[in-house]
Amino acid sequence: MLLTGEAGVGKTRLLIETQREAERRGVLVLKGRAVESGGAYRPLVEAFARASAPFAQETELAAVRPILARVLPGWISDHDVLAPMANPTAVLAEALILLLRVMSADGAVLLIDDVHWADDDTVSVLSYLADSLDQLPLALIMTARSEPLLPEPLERLSAAPSIRQLRLSRLQAPEVVDALRAQEFLGSRRKQLLSSSPRLMGCR
Repeated sequence: MLLTGEAGVGKTRLLIETQREAERRGVLVLKGRAVESGGAYRPLVEAFARASAPFAQETELAAVRPILARVLPGWISDHDVLAPMANPTAVLAEALILLLRVMSADGAVLLIDDVHWADDDTVSVLSYLADSLDQLPLALIMTARSEPLLPEPLERLSAAPSIRQLRLSRLQAPEVVDALRAQEFLGSRRKQLLSSSPRLMGCR
């Protein structure tokens, strides 16, 4: 899924709530954020580096360890020289797929915030992962600013059959009124609950 909308509309907040719910259910959450001029694979490094560290010596990952060692801090390759790769982003994506299967056979959630700042190679890896979602126990959720337009690589990514784009917009005046009324109602009920039980009076 790709959440799009203007800055401040609530995209990151939705990621935070998704993370909380996934962690509550015991699902592995990997989270990274792209930043302007952040360098190659920056959000993927942030998402995978710490969580993958305990698996760096897994025998199942021996074949892809040299590839992952190029990207993930703390991973040591058994080979000083790696042969040239025909498609480096595809090779890295396949290595990450294997890594994901070793890290959590029951599935994981990959959250990438501000993907509009991501470098083209990162978007290519994400596109490869998106094309593989039907074979993976993985939920891929990304956010991007859509003004004025999505960058061309992201437009291609959002067009992938497995990616649904959800456009967020500002609340209109009636919706703001409804939200405020709901908050007032919840606040009133909370006060009633607190006043009805002396033990809860300090729980504000």
